[in-house]
Amino acid sequence: MAQKKLKSTADFVWNSLKIPLTEQAPLQGISQLLCENGYEALHDTIMAYLTLYDRTDDGVITYKDFQTITSPDFDPFANDETLSAIFASFDKHQNGKITPEDLIQAAKEVSEQVTNDEAINMVKAFDADKDGAIDLREFKTIVKSKR
Repeated sequence: MAQKKLKSTADFVWNSLKIPLTEQAPLQGISQLLCENGYEALHDTIMAYLTLYDRTDDGVITYKDFQTITSPDFDPFANDETLSAIFASFDKHQNGKITPEDLIQAAKEVSEQVTNDEAINMVKAFDADKDGAIDLREFKTIVKSKR
């Protein structure tokens, strides 16, 4: 019997995990499979993207979303939905604002250190409405202007 040619990374993962395309796959299973196939150096990056697309925060991702982030044309900053997900990952209090405290916490999560003064200065530099925090509109403006 001839082996079916897989079209994409997403096809490879869903086929390897024996999951129907209509079902969600566990993030840890995807990460483990990719690491076993030579992507262990990218583990943290892979998990960051998988987590951003875990829309229900329950440790799974849809085939369609996984297909999106593994596409050769994927640009995480190209659409508002992705920018909103990235913003939400910084917005630790889920109040629609990125505060200096949020920046300090986000930096700790990636093993970086940001002082309180540095965080305050970062927010001040991009805080268009001068409310002491960066809202989603300001965040999108920042990201899109840096492209």
